[in-house]
Amino acid sequence: MILNMMYQRPNCIQKGIFLCSSGYLSRLKPPYTYFSYFPFFEKVIKHQLGKTGVLGNLHHVVYDQNMIDEEMIRGYSEPFEDDMMFRAFKKMIRHWEGDLSTDILKTIQAPSLLIWGENDRVVPLQTGKRLAQDLPHSQLISLPQTGHLLPEEKPFEVYQHIRDLIYSE
Repeated sequence: MILNMMYQRPNCIQKGIFLCSSGYLSRLKPPYTYFSYFPFFEKVIKHQLGKTGVLGNLHHVVYDQNMIDEEMIRGYSEPFEDDMMFRAFKKMIRHWEGDLSTDILKTIQAPSLLIWGENDRVVPLQTGKRLAQDLPHSQLISLPQTGHLLPEEKPFEVYQHIRDLIYSE
């Protein structure tokens, strides 16, 4: 969404910060959009996301499995108890137009900081490298022994890199 804003309203955003950001995904196929209008679609999303459970999902996204504790499990479980989250997913599926093309990314002039976990299995580092090539004024920082949950796994390093970008000229 921020990349779209940086493209459509370049004067509104001075700098972009992206943590393991999505990139290069096409618009969803029409059947998914059509199904999103069915009244039970939210239940389907909840069922699909619930198959592996919060713990299974955390094991997939966190590099150091030892950091997964009861507090983290509780923190990531709470949103799944609120059906509003699944309505939001439904609306996102219904209205999402896909990521920006390479040609459009190359026109974005605002400085961008891309921070990635080297062991991210959700949005692989290769996506970050490609974004760094396509965004003219970008800097890619890859954090070793880090998965997809950067602020959880390496909070101080993420903070330092963001602070450095914000206070740079």
